[in-house]
Amino acid sequence: MDKNISQRESGYYNALIFLVPLITIVISVLFLGETITTKMVVGLILIIIGIALVNLKMKSLQKRGNMLEGDM
Repeated sequence: MDKNISQRESGYYNALIFLVPLITIVISVLFLGETITTKMVVGLILIIIGIALVNLKMKSLQKRGNMLEGDM
């Protein structure tokens, strides 16, 4: 498993950490009977935007890295 962790960029795992609140909300609704509020929906939208930004940043860095390697 260490090989898989070392081969992935840390940004990937940081994006997964953004999913913790989403999973918590789903579990609390299913098992605790909580209701979804407007604040929760806004929070989920912000989480999705955060994940999208991290992924876009990772892709742009990968492209830049590939372009730099091609110059050598």
